[in-house]
Amino acid sequence: MILDNANISPQDVGSWLYELDDDMTHMKLHLRERLSARYDKLTPNQQQAFEYHIQATKQAVQAKQQAAMEAEMQAQGGQLSEEAPVQ
Repeated sequence: MILDNANISPQDVGSWLYELDDDMTHMKLHLRERLSARYDKLTPNQQQAFEYHIQATKQAVQAKQQAAMEAEMQAQGGQLSEEAPVQ
């Protein structure tokens, strides 16, 4: 969508996040695109929109990772309290 719209508003792309099975592959594809010759031919608005989308995707990946770490810590804490109750 960014590539198809030369007059895209960069602020419009912040909400363009989708649940994906493989976030890292998604990010690699974006970063590869950013290094391509095609990226250099984009308008400044398109480039900025692309950067906004990459940043929003990074933030979503980091939030998922943080949530997974917190869930794991809670699960471990729950196991510890079941295995060794505090007296």
